[in-house]
Amino acid sequence: MWVKFEEVLIANAFWVTERANLYFVLQRRKGHGTRGLSSLLVGTIDSVFDTKPPPYRILHQTNNSEVSYLVSCALKKDEIVKDWEWIEHNLMPTLQSFENEDDVTDFVRCKIESLIAQAVSDMPTVQITETSDSRDFRIASNKFAKLFTMPEEEKLVNYYSCSYWNGKLPRQGWVYLSVNHLCFYSYLFGKELKIIIKWVDIKHLERDSTVLFPDSIKIITRDTKNYIFSLFLNKTKDAYNLMEQLANLTMRQLISDERHLQYKVDANLVAKKSKNLPKKVSFLKRDLDARAMSESYRITFRLPSNEKLDGTLPLTLWTPYNKQHVWGKLYLSNNYICFESRVHSLVSLVIPLRDITSTEKIDNNQSTGYEKNNTILIATSKTNFIFSHIDDREFLVIKISELLARLSEDRRSSIDSLSRQLSCVDGQSTWIPEPALSTKFPFPDTPESIAKESVKTNLWELHFIEYGRGISCYRTTKARELILKGIPDKFRGELWMLYSGAINELLTHRGYYELIVQQSLSKHSVATDEIERDLHRSLPEHPAFQSSDGINALRRVLNAYAFRNPSIGYCQAMNIVASVLLLYTSEEEAFWLLVALCERLLPDYYNTKVIGALVDQGVLEELVKDNLPELYNKLIPFGILSMISLSWFLTIFLSVMPFESAIHIADCFFYDGAKVVFQVALNILASNEESLMVAKDDGEAMTVLSGYLENITNKDAKIPHIVHSVAYGSASKRASQMSTEINDLIFESYSKYGFITTNQIEKLRVKHRINVVQNLEDNTMKNVIRSLQSFTIINKYLTDEQIKDIYVIFKEEQLRQQYWGQTGELKSQEKFDMYNPFYEIFKLDMDQFRWYFSHLSPWAQADNYDVLVQRIYKLLDENNDNLINFLEFLVLMIVMLRSDAEIRLRFLYCIHLLNIPELVASPSVSEFEVIDSPDTELGAEATEFFAVEDIEEKSEESTPVITLSQFLSSCNITNTNQRSSYYMMAGNTMTGAIIGSHSSALNDTNSSGDRKLGLPTMNQTLFIQLWKTLYDLFSGQENEQQIYHCIASMGTYLLKLGELSSQSTKSQTSQTNSDDSQESFLMYDTNDVDPDCHNTSDSAKSDQQKSCDNNNSDDSDWFITFEQFCAALHNEQTLVDLFEVKHDWYSTLAKLKTGRFEKQQSFSGTNTSNVVTV
Repeated sequence: MWVKFEEVLIANAFWVTERANLYFVLQRRKGHGTRGLSSLLVGTIDSVFDTKPPPYRILHQTNNSEVSYLVSCALKKDEIVKDWEWIEHNLMPTLQSFENEDDVTDFVRCKIESLIAQAVSDMPTVQITETSDSRDFRIASNKFAKLFTMPEEEKLVNYYSCSYWNGKLPRQGWVYLSVNHLCFYSYLFGKELKIIIKWVDIKHLERDSTVLFPDSIKIITRDTKNYIFSLFLNKTKDAYNLMEQLANLTMRQLISDERHLQYKVDANLVAKKSKNLPKKVSFLKRDLDARAMSESYRITFRLPSNEKLDGTLPLTLWTPYNKQHVWGKLYLSNNYICFESRVHSLVSLVIPLRDITSTEKIDNNQSTGYEKNNTILIATSKTNFIFSHIDDREFLVIKISELLARLSEDRRSSIDSLSRQLSCVDGQSTWIPEPALSTKFPFPDTPESIAKESVKTNLWELHFIEYGRGISCYRTTKARELILKGIPDKFRGELWMLYSGAINELLTHRGYYELIVQQSLSKHSVATDEIERDLHRSLPEHPAFQSSDGINALRRVLNAYAFRNPSIGYCQAMNIVASVLLLYTSEEEAFWLLVALCERLLPDYYNTKVIGALVDQGVLEELVKDNLPELYNKLIPFGILSMISLSWFLTIFLSVMPFESAIHIADCFFYDGAKVVFQVALNILASNEESLMVAKDDGEAMTVLSGYLENITNKDAKIPHIVHSVAYGSASKRASQMSTEINDLIFESYSKYGFITTNQIEKLRVKHRINVVQNLEDNTMKNVIRSLQSFTIINKYLTDEQIKDIYVIFKEEQLRQQYWGQTGELKSQEKFDMYNPFYEIFKLDMDQFRWYFSHLSPWAQADNYDVLVQRIYKLLDENNDNLINFLEFLVLMIVMLRSDAEIRLRFLYCIHLLNIPELVASPSVSEFEVIDSPDTELGAEATEFFAVEDIEEKSEESTPVITLSQFLSSCNITNTNQRSSYYMMAGNTMTGAIIGSHSSALNDTNSSGDRKLGLPTMNQTLFIQLWKTLYDLFSGQENEQQIYHCIASMGTYLLKLGELSSQSTKSQTSQTNSDDSQESFLMYDTNDVDPDCHNTSDSAKSDQQKSCDNNNSDDSDWFITFEQFCAALHNEQTLVDLFEVKHDWYSTLAKLKTGRFEKQQSFSGTNTSNVVTV
């Protein structure tokens, strides 16, 4: 196996050279494959120092170098010989032509790296991660899988030595952090302790330091259990950051409507060329670190969400506006080169790779003034950028060249793809994109407003001249100073696009908006209905939205985004934000600004649960608690902070203060991000602290804040005063409050709370996202339980706690499948329509249902298991969507575990009313295992009925139709503990009185008769299937022969009864004669069966068979009713006892949990008996 170049200082220690040439040696580990002192000595040393390298290796070495390089290693001799032969035939002929040994080493290094890269590209992801991990880590990973019975899909990320505080005493052990679990293992004094915590169950995670638990990590789960871990050697910070990242990753998956089945790593990390890359303990750890750095990189420079950081490099940037070299860090990604100064906010730069025309080296000479060859010049179509003090200029130039080459290929493929999609759109566009609506619907200017606007415009034009204009301008604090003074309407749309980063997506997706509008025009959905309802509520005070031009543009933008991102669709408040964007940007620019707002600047704000706003509500509460503690204690009982955060944050204050003032906050928001919203909110609360402290209730507090917001003015505004906020309290009281200038409010916000950074906000979001998501999950569970309480069958047989127990197991199993990818895409993860009942939130497909049925149903042991599962699934799937929802699943559990015999018999009868062509076929005698004994003669005779060949399905024969709703209605369930009116119980068994109570049922042979519960009749073909199922259900029971005897007796007489029904229908005889004939049948008793029937002569049996054949000759009029079936079965006490068996609910749930445990254990093949698991 080829390996990356690794220096070997002592080439011959404990190694024997077997082959050699001018530049390579093949070596074998001493003692390998032999016995003796050397084998014992080397093996002992390897064990003591925990170093067990592969026994074979190939080193690259030159004559004048004291250092050798490892290029290949193997466990078997034939593998290493294969690599050696490749070197001899493919590498050595080329190396003979080199004169310089350094060139030889460089060539070999590049060749080996290319071989590794090629091998990686051909590997599956799982193998990539395994081969990239160190040997020690692979040992730990295998130990983790065995200890906690995890499948191979559950990947370990890292592990730490730590102490678990069980009470006041620490217990030393190891904590293992995997993609989906936190696990702890300890073995002390012969006692084993295991703790398994799923990230999805963590409700609170914090790094704490107390006298008792110094520098510890505290975890609180959903069941309110506390876990405290302490780490050593300053590993607490690293472990906590990783825990936080994994928990946050899980929470994001839970709230996302498009969840990934498995955690997917970036396989390109293995072959990526890197400088000074720190050695990570695992490939997954490296991947997670890369994810975190990429996310921080995108937030800092406002880049698209698919941008991945490739690497960083310290250097200086030449700033022409002050002629200085500024130290900072260069960031390279797949589409951008960015720079950020060491001094915060001093200068930053974004250079799109698509704009770069050339990259040149600048060598030192008198004309350039540079002392060392460490400078490069990056040229774009508009300007040049000079970077100096580069440690490895060659590496940087090569890296930029690779990114540019890759960009050209990606750009061509994306353009071709978009062109093909545009060509597929039928017809010509029937709409024309609107320009910025403020230019089409301007307000009248005044000399004062014109003068103020002119001053701001001149300042910005001078700024553009000095610092540049467009994406690649020098971004300094000067820009923030100008923004705080206000952006002129002329440049507002351009600067919003620039500082939000939306300009990048616009320039790289030309034609996308036109395409998506054309595709969305003919689409209709719930989102389009909501959009139509809110169109005329969007900034109705502005003349642009009193016209069809503005309304149509707004409709197109909102519909296009709902079509682009159906997981969000449309959310109230998006209309207000989009209408403001359309005033200052073109229609296409407004669309991309909305994309940036919903997907990057305010993530998760505009979904059905407004989770992002709820998370930021918690962030605001914590900031108020830290900075305004007295006010926090006052407002928390009122719930004011939760009320204001939603209305303020969702529309960036646009709906709660005058429009001309709120637009100034939007300017700052697009430049500095979400931290501006928190700074302004804190300053508003601080400015009204005195009034709020004396407020008596929430209404008075809201009146104070509403009046303050309404009286915020903007003396530099070009547009007139527009108020569209929600009013609280009397208008006179609000008007009496002092007015506040918006410029003063924003300046104070930056002055007082400018210490709040974007990184701080992101850390707080991670912390509160865990709590918010868990609260939402709890509310979802409560809503599911509440939605089930209207069903009588649920109320009678299950408590809320029992529903909760099965809900937890139900969800955990789906999450397990989602995590480990052991099934296809889960239908439950599709976006849930809030108009549906909450029990529709989880669904099972056939494969998932089959697994549950096998673990919870006592009928799962039936011989015809597959057929039975399909029948049950068909009945439960009432809406024919091939999925079983939570309610339907609970009905099955009640029938199988909690109900009485009557309901189970009804269920069994109903599933056999379903005429499923692929299941209804004439079974053969060979399908039955007939035991040759006297006691089973009657059963054997009965099974011969199944061999009748002329039982055929007739197309003209009416097919019974039954649904789950009909089954539930027929059960006549009440919330009392009494049984249905026509069954009487004595203890847990049916008494002989049941025969009398069913007399009317058995007398019911007329198809037009009155049947109490209205279940359809059953024809002969379906009855034979039911009869067969009864045999299969109880196969393998201890008293199997007795059960078969009872089933045969019951079935035989039901066949006769069905024939009587057929004859009654045909002959239309008098009711008296019919009553007499059935009355004689009612005298049947199990004792009437001849105990010596097994001695019946062959001729007698043949006569009986012939009679049966005659009965089966025409089954078009043959039928029985459920009442007849039930009454006949209750004559057989053995069968009644079997159907009356009640199963313990909690033991069945434990079996389900054990089933999941065994499924996990099957992956690792370990025995986990005698283990204490917390």
